[in-house]
Amino acid sequence: MWFRNLKVYRLSASLSNYAEQLQAGLKRHAFQSGTNLEMQSIGWIAPREGGELAHTVAGHFLLCLRAEKKLLPASVIAQVAKARAEEIEEQQGYKPGRKQMKEIKERVTDELLPRAFSV
Repeated sequence: MWFRNLKVYRLSASLSNYAEQLQAGLKRHAFQSGTNLEMQSIGWIAPREGGELAHTVAGHFLLCLRAEKKLLPASVIAQVAKARAEEIEEQQGYKPGRKQMKEIKERVTDELLPRAFSV
């Protein structure tokens, strides 16, 4: 098995007695895929298929943290917000102010987030 990102920690105390407590703690923070409106979700997953969240071998633990992010480039948000601002300018007769532009960008982000790619 090859690792993309591996961090090794050495702890001085013997943790073999704490395996059950570790499992319970990791289950509380297990990975759940994010909803359409979340930019990022993080949680623990099983390092082996069908295994537990902490794989134990000879007193050593293998843990796996999964992070999922949504890709939504700022340039796309700015482009759509600019188009919306032009529509508002045609309707109102003047350019939207700074506060209104901020609200437009927030609405555009909320609209585009469900269609963003997950990494």
